[in-house]
Amino acid sequence: MKNNKSLLSNIVKYVLLLVIVVGGAFGLYSYMNTNSNEPQVRVEQKIDSPQESKKKDEYVVEQAEKDYLANKFKDLKAINNEVIGYMYVPGDGKDSLKEPILQTTNNSKYLEYGIDNKPAPFIGAVFMDFENKPGLDQGDVKWVFGHARAGIEEKKITLDTRVFNNMNWFAKKDYFDSHRVVVMETPERKYYYEVTGVKVVNEFTNLYQIPTTSEKKGEFINLFKEGARNWLENSKISGEDNMTVFCTCRLDDVSLRTLVLARQVPDKELKEFLEKNKELLNS
Repeated sequence: MKNNKSLLSNIVKYVLLLVIVVGGAFGLYSYMNTNSNEPQVRVEQKIDSPQESKKKDEYVVEQAEKDYLANKFKDLKAINNEVIGYMYVPGDGKDSLKEPILQTTNNSKYLEYGIDNKPAPFIGAVFMDFENKPGLDQGDVKWVFGHARAGIEEKKITLDTRVFNNMNWFAKKDYFDSHRVVVMETPERKYYYEVTGVKVVNEFTNLYQIPTTSEKKGEFINLFKEGARNWLENSKISGEDNMTVFCTCRLDDVSLRTLVLARQVPDKELKEFLEKNKELLNS
């Protein structure tokens, strides 16, 4: 009888132990299974929307630049309300080209009149084609004209650097290679241009056109490049870009014109462009 009780007691112990082991295993399984169904923590790379990317690329006009432009154009417009911009070609110190840009209802007035609206034969003023949209952020190819006063191709200390003679200097390869930048200012902001090509043409050239579409501007670039005296081979210029042609007469032959094509540097490329040309911009 005693042995039977002992046996029964052992059986109960084993059964209880088995229940505990099985229960523990089931609990562990349930815990692991529950956690495996929890959502995983994922680290995702944030991709900017097109609107956010464009905003990052936008040129930010600092307050100092706003004040500088406000004061400059207040003074210029007090002289002549037809002033729409101001341009300069850095790199020649006191001889650098620095001129206001005007625009009126025709292309003849500022060939004979200065910014002060007084007669100035053979000097005139620098002006944008009357058929151009005045905004430099508009896509039409801009044409900016001015007389040349002295010299033909070579830079000399004695040259008359008024109005647009400096543009003739770009026909020389060494000058073209060392002067890559044209800065154009408006009342709103500065725009930076990379000099892309130079061409000497007859005054009745078929290049004189104002394309507005990407396709037509692409054709214009190809036409300009063909037979160009100087061309920037690694230029990114395309029909998608804004661009300006600077035009002046040549004193070696009054029937000829020097054309300088410059690509407006897009805002997304501007930081790198300014860093690359900071020494030139400060000269």
